[in-house]
Amino acid sequence: MKLKITRADFLRILTAALSVTDKKNTIPILSSFLLEAELGQLKVTGTNLDITLQTQTTAEVETPGKVCLNAKKLTEIVKAMPNEQIKIVVADHQATLTCGTSRFKLQGQPKENFPEIPDLGTTLLTLPARFIREAFTRLIHCTSNEESRWALNGAKIELGEGKLIFAATNGHKLGYIEAPNNDGNYNQIIPRKAMDEVSKHAEGDSVVEMRHSANHLSFTIGTLTLITRLISGQFPNYQMVLPDPKQVKIRCTIERIKLLQAIQQASTMADERTHSIKIILKENSCTVTAQAADVGEASTECEAVYTGEPVEAGFNAVYLLDYLAIETASQLTITAKDGNTQWQIEPVAELDYQTRFIAMPMRL
Repeated sequence: MKLKITRADFLRILTAALSVTDKKNTIPILSSFLLEAELGQLKVTGTNLDITLQTQTTAEVETPGKVCLNAKKLTEIVKAMPNEQIKIVVADHQATLTCGTSRFKLQGQPKENFPEIPDLGTTLLTLPARFIREAFTRLIHCTSNEESRWALNGAKIELGEGKLIFAATNGHKLGYIEAPNNDGNYNQIIPRKAMDEVSKHAEGDSVVEMRHSANHLSFTIGTLTLITRLISGQFPNYQMVLPDPKQVKIRCTIERIKLLQAIQQASTMADERTHSIKIILKENSCTVTAQAADVGEASTECEAVYTGEPVEAGFNAVYLLDYLAIETASQLTITAKDGNTQWQIEPVAELDYQTRFIAMPMRL
């Protein structure tokens, strides 16, 4: 294998693939990249068996070939090189990298040692990258980190009845995205790590092609493809949590930044274990309070558009702050049945999809 490639292009694809390689060294080959040079391009693949990321760039390929090289060490070498063209020569699974007056040798392994790359399957959807990025960003913080609740460690994707739905929950909060779509039927759970990686690369006005097989879902964005193993398990019936519009008695409009600041201020005095705060709605005002035994208490008030009877409810401040930090709308609408049931927050903005955040109340 023999080729020439610019340092900037090489470093870009190495950095992208490095994020999914195995850092624990449980299986040595998983800490390596698979490099494949052919037909004027260099393809780099990294995997941890759950997620596989392939990306490629143009290169002057003199002799095609394939080799596995240590991912972390190769990336460190390229980072340390001057910003010039890099020449790569591989013989007997050993790579020699030359750039300017710098020369490195890196021992590799044969391509056959690398895990088999999952089949991409058949086309499922093609969506704007902006939509995927915004949807996944809104949902990631709602997933669970508890290994015992495996089915909640990702987001559900559901296709059917003319709708595309993404939903994520940890049992205490729910993120919900809905958009019109008529591309068939599908029902699976996407891991949080895969959503995070896709969000990083879903940039600009590009599109994301999604393909599926029996146990995998892939996302192709330009020259980058991410393939993830799907989560098996029973996702909870999130529809039961969505408030019934007919039962809504509380409706409040408030500026996102004012609510964010009020919760940030009050939460400094919240209990460090429960992070509990109380939100009180009364005529044209929203008051946020918190108190911790033997420490003190806090209360802060902000303007809100509300004309109903006074109502109060307790919430986990961290859950609300996570949502308010990633939301971009300047105005929010809060709806609920009462202070003892879930509260729904939606942006007051014209979007080409529907997004909701549901927070379950706490007993104070």
